[in-house]
Amino acid sequence: MEFRAFKNGSYIFKTAQDEQVRVEVKDVPASREITGPWEIRFPEGWGAPASKTFPKLISWTDDSDEGVKYFSGIATYHKDFDLSTDQLQADRELYLDLGRIRFVADVHLNGKHLGILWKPPFRVNITEAAKAGRNELVIEVANTWSNRLVGDAHSPEGQRFCRTNIIRSLTWQVPWKDTPLLESGLLGPVQLIAAKKLTVKLPN
Repeated sequence: MEFRAFKNGSYIFKTAQDEQVRVEVKDVPASREITGPWEIRFPEGWGAPASKTFPKLISWTDDSDEGVKYFSGIATYHKDFDLSTDQLQADRELYLDLGRIRFVADVHLNGKHLGILWKPPFRVNITEAAKAGRNELVIEVANTWSNRLVGDAHSPEGQRFCRTNIIRSLTWQVPWKDTPLLESGLLGPVQLIAAKKLTVKLPN
């Protein structure tokens, strides 16, 4: 039986016949957080700057730039990080855990598409895409349209980005101007998590 251990410790496997096999795991490395600044690129024509560097991961709604604060759509996060050969051993798998996402993420590493994440845990296996040395991470993050409608409600008519006949939030049942902003973007923490690959032989 194939097994992945994400933590060191003692694991007990029990068969249908009530027989047990104990496996001790001792060399799973600790998770590593990817820290430091992130570059975020926004599409043209929706009020946000073409590119902005966040010193740390925050919700778009916490940014001082109203173009970012009220942005709705898809923004792209860019981040480089290094891996050593020790982190890419043959008996391990490496996972990228994005922490919290609001609301959907599309992940690429070194030009390879790794999948779309839309529910927790926001985690993807990067073993085949990762390499020793510099790695280029690209994450597209999409939120809902709510924040843009809130921003438009606070703007003069000539400076709005959308046209809609929906004048109130269906969730909050209040006008858009009074609707709370929804957390948006990659919130993290973003971590590299190793798992040890094991083959467990169970009794026949």
